[in-house]
Amino acid sequence: MFRAVSGAAAFLICLTALYITGCTSMDNGRTPEEYYSLVMSGLAGKEEFHFNGMSALRLGESGEFHQQVHFAGKLRDHDQLTVSMVNPADEEMEAASETQAERPGLTENFYRLHGVWRDGTDAMAGRPGRLNPVSRLEELGKLDKQITLEKAAPRGTRMFRIEVADKDAKKWLAADLQKEMDDVNRRFRRLAAKQPAAERSKLNTELDAAWKKANDELGRRLNTSEVRTVYHLTVDRRTLLPQRLSSETSILYHDLAGGVQHEALVSDTFFQDYK
Repeated sequence: MFRAVSGAAAFLICLTALYITGCTSMDNGRTPEEYYSLVMSGLAGKEEFHFNGMSALRLGESGEFHQQVHFAGKLRDHDQLTVSMVNPADEEMEAASETQAERPGLTENFYRLHGVWRDGTDAMAGRPGRLNPVSRLEELGKLDKQITLEKAAPRGTRMFRIEVADKDAKKWLAADLQKEMDDVNRRFRRLAAKQPAAERSKLNTELDAAWKKANDELGRRLNTSEVRTVYHLTVDRRTLLPQRLSSETSILYHDLAGGVQHEALVSDTFFQDYK
């Protein structure tokens, strides 16, 4: 179970190498941190927008990607958000990932209540945090981080590099993984509850054993892990609204044989149609 869940263990951005400035003030005398606050305020004021993106797990140093997820979403009425699995738009990418891509058509609904995003169904149990870029940005704003301005950015935009402090990056990862495992566990418990009594008892016993094994393994890997999280946020220079959000959370951990393992997950999201 951990292998399926551990896709959240690492994020990798597919961007070209860029020169980074220090944490110096920008035009109008504002620092990158102040501009980030303005970006979040502008995003919070929007009633509707669309986004689409993808994420894919990379294991080891081979560079091979697994568990590719392509998604599209829409925010409406400020606090209602829908995310759906979609087919890759790129035919070459679709052919390469045909046997590994998530089944398209699954849809999850989210709603924001008292500032907290909640999922309405378990259609995509174990994945909601990754596929809700709004909650990602909101949570990122609460963490200890360093924000710098990239010197190179597409014309008419600003690009920010946001690196989360290692301690917070590890806590954030652990919370994400635990939530994903809890979501998956609840989903299987509900399925087991629908079975006949005799079979239900057997299934619950098996689930208990699988849950303990997965949870113990998760704890062991996290205890020996090194975590690094970096986001790149591209915003419109005039409106300061997000155009693109890419992230990389990488994790190094020790396997049972004492070897060092590396996992990474590419995530890239594009925003459009603000109203």
